[in-house]
Amino acid sequence: MINRMTSDIANEIQNELNKLENQIIEIPIGALTGNRYLTALGPKVKIKIISIGDVTSNIETEFKSAGINQTIYRIYLTLGCNISILTSYKTINQTIYSQVLLVETVLVGEVPETYLQLEK
Repeated sequence: MINRMTSDIANEIQNELNKLENQIIEIPIGALTGNRYLTALGPKVKIKIISIGDVTSNIETEFKSAGINQTIYRIYLTLGCNISILTSYKTINQTIYSQVLLVETVLVGEVPETYLQLEK
C-alpha cells in the first residue's frame, strides 16, 4: 500500500512538471544583468521557458524511544525534484527536497519488572 501511494504521488508530481512546459513569463530587463539591485527595474521582457524535471522518491523509517516500554515508529516519504529551466539566456538547475510523514505508531512492549539507569 505504501509503495502504491509513493508511486501515485511521484507520478502526480511528474504530471504537474510536464504541464509547465513551454510557458512564457515576463521579467524586468534589470533581472538579466545579474545585479540584485537592478532586478525589479526596467521594461518587462517576454521569455519562453522550457521546464525539464524528474522526481525521485525514497521511503525512510525511524525508531525513537518514547519511554521504558514504548517506541515510536515513523515512515517518511522523501521526494526529490530535479528541475531545469531552459531560457534563451540561461539554464537554471535546482533540486528541491521534501519529506512527508506517512505513518506514525507507538509500539508498546512489556513493562520490565526492574529498570535501572546509571548516570555517569
